[in-house]
Amino acid sequence: EQQHHGDDTAEIKLLKNRIRKLEQVQSRQSIKTNREHAYQKVLLKGQSKTWEVEPVENKIEEALRRWDADKIGIPDYALESAGGQIHGSNHSPTFANGAIPQVLVFGIAVWYEVKLPRVIIQPGSTPGECWAFHGSSGFVVIKLSRLIKPTSFTLEHMATTLSQFEDHSIPSAPKEFSVWGWADARGSEKVLLGEYLYNDRGHALQNFPVQATTVPEFRYIELKVLSNYGNPAFTCLYRFRVHGLPYKTDN
Repeated sequence: EQQHHGDDTAEIKLLKNRIRKLEQVQSRQSIKTNREHAYQKVLLKGQSKTWEVEPVENKIEEALRRWDADKIGIPDYALESAGGQIHGSNHSPTFANGAIPQVLVFGIAVWYEVKLPRVIIQPGSTPGECWAFHGSSGFVVIKLSRLIKPTSFTLEHMATTLSQFEDHSIPSAPKEFSVWGWADARGSEKVLLGEYLYNDRGHALQNFPVQATTVPEFRYIELKVLSNYGNPAFTCLYRFRVHGLPYKTDN
């Protein structure tokens, strides 16, 4: 038994060394997050105490490819590059004071970039890659890439491990929120699809199933943030995904 344990330890060390090589082709933080997710996923499914390094490494690489594609593996009909868009001016005012320094001269910011609402339907969740709006409540309406019957939503914030606070808190993260379907572009009729709580101590990426029992097809989805985790000045939205079943006769 001790011999098996020693072999396991040696092979696990070899596996870890090979995983580290993946860091050479991706950013350090991205690969760290992705590697940990894939590593845990594979190890938890392991049924044998005898490790086969090559098959496990292949599984990890495959999981990383899927994870990096969009981190969740479910079609996102809000994604801008797939045809989703922010619906005109149907959103809360942007918090301009939350602009992010883009050019530094001798450590002093000389140019700031204000992130617009469209950033929430684009890939990316590194610190600062978010849309900030005033106060603890706000809204945004998204025109989906096509007509769908919504089944769930995914809200993503930056990882708590990247927080600038010692307690790893994320006070600007949304807390309570609701999601509504618009019957038309004017929002003359709205259907509540669910009321949710984003867990600031949970995974950065959290999925929320539709709660409504009867759900028609929608092209417009409204996200309403009702509160945040303590920041009185602004709330940050990093990424919002909309999942569902495409309308079969949609043109």
